[in-house]
Parts: sequence; structure tokens; C-alpha cells
Amino acid sequence: IHTEDGGRIFGRRLRYYIRCVKKLHYSTMKIIYNRLIPVGKRYYAINLFGVLFAKGPCNRTIITHEKIHTAQMKELGYLFFYLAYVVEWLIRVIQYRGLHKGYLNISFEKEAYCNQSDSGYPGRRRHYSFVSYY
Repeated sequence: IHTEDGGRIFGRRLRYYIRCVKKLHYSTMKIIYNRLIPVGKRYYAINLFGVLFAKGPCNRTIITHEKIHTAQMKELGYLFFYLAYVVEWLIRVIQYRGLHKGYLNISFEKEAYCNQSDSGYPGRRRHYSFVSYY
């Protein structure tokens, strides 16, 4: 960000943390780039209440994946979505005997992973589509 005389008010760090609002042909999603969220080396991006937090640039596949989660959140309500997500994750961790395997087998994640390569899917998906992935 620059002042009228060309001087910098904020440095690269601010631009790194909050870069832009990405506009796709079917809607917008706020993306915040940062090094803190999501926690852990295995995860690159996380959707919290419809805002995408990412460790770096996001391609269309990642954005589509997270837009599917946003649709799921809106259908169930944000708090109930997170409650259902955590409960199902705990069940899948026990069922598949692993944290990451449990994560990959959550119905919300299955729907998102199966359809993330189709950028038009969030605009035409049926309500509660994740139910068919149980």
C-alpha cells in the first residue's frame, strides 16, 4: 500500500497476509494468505465460516473444494456443520484407525474431493448432496 507521494505505508507482510478477494464466474470467496492457519504441514487451506485461509496461492481446484464446503455450511448452519464434521471425524478416526484416514472418509470431504476438479459443481450441486457419501 502506498501513500500519495509513493511512500510505502505497509510492507510485504501485510500484502502477504491479506492479498485479495478472488472472483470466480459463479461467486466470490475471500481468501486470506498466512503462515499460521491452517495448523500443520499436511494442510494447505482451511475454510472457516466461508473465509478461506491458505498458506499460499490457491488454484481453482482448491477454491472449488472449499466452495463446496461453504455450500455445506450454509445448508446445515455454520455451527451445526462444524459439530457434525467433528463428530463424524471422531467416528471415522476410530473406524479407519488413523487421523488422516478418518479425515479423508468424512462425508463432507468425500463430496468435496470427488467434485473439486469440476469448477461448475458448486453452482449446480443439489442441497445436502454430502448425504450420499456416507
